[in-house]
Amino acid sequence: MTSILSCTGGGVDGLCTDLAIFAAASPTIGKLWGRADNGKVNPMTEPQAWTLIGVFAAIMLGGMTLTTTLIMHTMRAEIGGLRGEMRAEVGGLRGEMNARFDAVDTRIDHLDRDITALTRRVWGDP
Repeated sequence: MTSILSCTGGGVDGLCTDLAIFAAASPTIGKLWGRADNGKVNPMTEPQAWTLIGVFAAIMLGGMTLTTTLIMHTMRAEIGGLRGEMRAEVGGLRGEMNARFDAVDTRIDHLDRDITALTRRVWGDP
């Protein structure tokens, strides 16, 4: 039996990790962890590798989906808020411009009246 402190059983890729040392010391844990009777780590089988690849891909796609959904939700809320602010600003600007145009129209009406009075004075009544 291998000592817990020695690294004669080897570890994952030659590294002495705590789990590798413990698995080397305990035959039961070693067999569950994939350690053969000769003390070396058995490589993963092809179905195990594909399972890990599938799990990793599912986690990554799920994370990207969640991130995209949250970003889109936030963007819609922000754009909706900006749309409301812009409508209020444009409405206020429209009211102010209409008031100014009305003031200009009033001035033009007064100017038209004054020019008509001057024309009558200079050339007489038509």
